[in-house]
Amino acid sequence: MFGLIDGMGAGSAKRRNIPFSLIRIMGSIGYITASIFAFFFMDKIGYTWMFTISATIIFLCFPISFLLVPFKGDEFVKRVELTEAFNVEKKPFFKNVNLWLFLIFSALYYGGLNNYNYIVPIFMEQQGLTPGQTAIWTVVRVSVEMVIMLLLPFFTKLFKGNKNTLITACAFGLMALLFNAVLSNFQAILWLTFISRGLGYGFGLVAIVLFAEEIVGEKDCSKACSLSNGVTYCVCGLLNLISPFIYENIGFNAYFWMAFIFMGLGVAVLFFIKQKRDSIKKSPANL
Repeated sequence: MFGLIDGMGAGSAKRRNIPFSLIRIMGSIGYITASIFAFFFMDKIGYTWMFTISATIIFLCFPISFLLVPFKGDEFVKRVELTEAFNVEKKPFFKNVNLWLFLIFSALYYGGLNNYNYIVPIFMEQQGLTPGQTAIWTVVRVSVEMVIMLLLPFFTKLFKGNKNTLITACAFGLMALLFNAVLSNFQAILWLTFISRGLGYGFGLVAIVLFAEEIVGEKDCSKACSLSNGVTYCVCGLLNLISPFIYENIGFNAYFWMAFIFMGLGVAVLFFIKQKRDSIKKSPANL
């Protein structure tokens, strides 16, 4: 579902000449609001009510989705036609080599990153932090993420494209794992890892969707994002089964190093993905 929403949001933003980051930041606002709520009420109302409230909010999204008005008009048709015209090497969806490389990257890097996100609260709890305190550190991470998203159009131009922006995001994600692995001061670990993760998510949450659009085109962006999320969570699920054996029997340091290598392989794959549609940025469709 998240991949579908991201793909639709990116296309909708482009057709309305709105930076996608300004739409995606709403998810971060919701996340930070939930984290603050969890800090103040987790211990008072318990997990059962927290899950009940979350489920109710998600359920309310369904009737709201019927109120969304689709974009209509000749402008969209012209944009699609121009996009297809500038697509240098148009291939059937599943015969696009760059798409397969993108899915491998998603599986390795984001599958590992999501697993790391599940392990962090366990690591924090072993260091003496309560779930509510961990939620406050999550607020720190998401605050950094939101600042980067607001400035993302500037950074994307500075880094000369979505691929380089995504590589920057991955560098910060790997940096967080390194801090976990090599630092011994817990306060330094807290500040450096949560800020690094915030920078990684700020650069990456939007760049990965826009990069997927560059690979497959606007029409198939939602499909590519959905597949990306699918392989990401399949790998994450497998890692969730394996990782407890690693940190319980070998230690968290071993887990952080293994995660660093696993995710690093994904970043290496990212360098082999070609950007074939850079000329679209200069086309009349984006004027």
